[in-house]
Amino acid sequence: MAIPGRQNIVLRSHRKRVWAYFAKENTAVAPCFAKTISVWE
Repeated sequence: MAIPGRQNIVLRSHRKRVWAYFAKENTAVAPCFAKTISVWE
């Protein structure tokens, strides 16, 4: 079993990479996704 704290850090850094990709690929769509994610969190 993974340590929850460590897994959370991995997920967080992965999410940053995803957002960096979105920002590069489609700047117009990125803010919409960011709003959706902030609602989930």
